[in-house]
Amino acid sequence: RLRAQDRVHSIARDRIRKKEVLKSSLMPEGILNGLSDAELRDLFAYLRGDGQVASP
Repeated sequence: RLRAQDRVHSIARDRIRKKEVLKSSLMPEGILNGLSDAELRDLFAYLRGDGQVASP
């Protein structure tokens, strides 16, 4: 299952041709370096949540 644009998509196992473990992260190296401690906390809180965020 994956979520994209507020919709959940399911992919049947028999439709997956290949599954492999990546040797490196998909996140670019150093991407978090420019964030403050507060911004990092907010980011990780969002990632742990259900994806719904109130508008400011």
